[in-house]
Amino acid sequence: MATVNAVVLMGNLTRDPEFKQFENGSVVKFGIASNAKFKSGNEYKEEVTYIDIECWGKQAESINKYCQKGKRVLVQGRLKLDQWEKDGQKRSKLFVSANNVTFLDSPTNSTSSAPSTPAPSSNDEEAPF
Repeated sequence: MATVNAVVLMGNLTRDPEFKQFENGSVVKFGIASNAKFKSGNEYKEEVTYIDIECWGKQAESINKYCQKGKRVLVQGRLKLDQWEKDGQKRSKLFVSANNVTFLDSPTNSTSSAPSTPAPSSNDEEAPF
């Protein structure tokens, strides 16, 4: 039986991207906040969900260069579960491994405040973890 693991999210970065360069590639980690509004009785309420995102390769370099806290993005990827043990306690964390991130706001270049052309989104091949 086939399975599907696909996620599409839109939200604002909750912090500046954390970029790391390795011999075999690069990775960027960031978080987004995604809001949902709903009616409860006679009043409207808002629920915020915070999601951690990880992205590899050239896309990671673009995110590091053009995104910062508060910028709005569309993320496409899959859910991934990391599991480890610390101090005898089993721990786990669910996050999104992104394969495409689209910038929805005007990008900000770290060397200039307003680049003349927006950075394109790209579909990188998924790097091994």
